[in-house]
Amino acid sequence: MERNTNRLLELTHQLLDFRKIESAGFKLSLTPVVVQEFLMERYQRFKTLSGQKNVHVELRLAKVPVTIMADWDAIQKITDNLLYNAISYSSSKVVVTMETPTPGSEILQVVFCNDGPAIPENMNEQIFEPFFRLQGSANKTGAGIGLSLARSLARLHHGNVTLLASTQGSTCFAWTIATNLKPELVNLPKPSLT
Repeated sequence: MERNTNRLLELTHQLLDFRKIESAGFKLSLTPVVVQEFLMERYQRFKTLSGQKNVHVELRLAKVPVTIMADWDAIQKITDNLLYNAISYSSSKVVVTMETPTPGSEILQVVFCNDGPAIPENMNEQIFEPFFRLQGSANKTGAGIGLSLARSLARLHHGNVTLLASTQGSTCFAWTIATNLKPELVNLPKPSLT
């Protein structure tokens, strides 16, 4: 009951954030974030869920610590949505890979892969539309705003969330984020929600 209540609260907060972004009322509060520590913390949070669903989650982190300027609350929502979806739609395994940034690169990429069913190719962009749900996902909790919210929050950080590939047994989403974001760069025109 507590888990269901917490999930409903999360969905409510997502709807509120979604409305704030839509009305350009969502402002980023940038702080230094060590990406490896952040991802490890989010991974720990989902251990119970992955255990209940009998899904093995593997975390592959870059060896050299990477610190970025980001809004912790916003990137938590991005990561939690991608990790929750990866576990929920997985058959048995999820792999989260933090790519090692190349020297001088201004973009960091984290890839979330699961071994669940494929997303039809004609829906590769449609899945990012607000309130869109794939056919056959009626037994999954959610309002269909998670991917749209994650993409919008990523774009506020001068990054993106995209579907890299989806075949039977391998669906991968990439989250990119700017590594050089500065406070004066975050108050830009409102991002598109699609």
